[in-house]
Amino acid sequence: YIGHCLGSVWGFSNGGEIHSYQGTGTIPHESNHYLFAQVREDAPVFLLEGIQKWYENSITPGALEQAKQVAIKFTEEDLTDMITTGEGFFTYDNKYYTLSGVFVDYLIELYGLDKFKELYSIDPLHALQAYEKTYGIPLDGILTGYR
Repeated sequence: YIGHCLGSVWGFSNGGEIHSYQGTGTIPHESNHYLFAQVREDAPVFLLEGIQKWYENSITPGALEQAKQVAIKFTEEDLTDMITTGEGFFTYDNKYYTLSGVFVDYLIELYGLDKFKELYSIDPLHALQAYEKTYGIPLDGILTGYR
């Protein structure tokens, strides 16, 4: 497990900030990706990073509240393409890590973890339709509630 995982571990700090508190940080973050890949290796990046950030936020006091404050700044941004394709996710400012974690938290709080697991397991080629199939509401309707 460690040998396989360490073969693909990478990360960087942004703005002199290194996240390495209470079980979070690059190695635990990337190790958890390895575990989630056992469920779905090719999950959409927004969900793949979002579930990890959701977990990190859940074990770090105050992290979710702080992430929500950041997310508020981007409520006017249309996340549809980012959620369905992930294109441009890995940008310099890393805002999509934060936004994906808050979005996944929204989905889990509103619909439950079992429904999120169902969504996570759907083929990413059908990402747009997956939201309606899983939650009974199109992605644009979910995003309206999220904002």
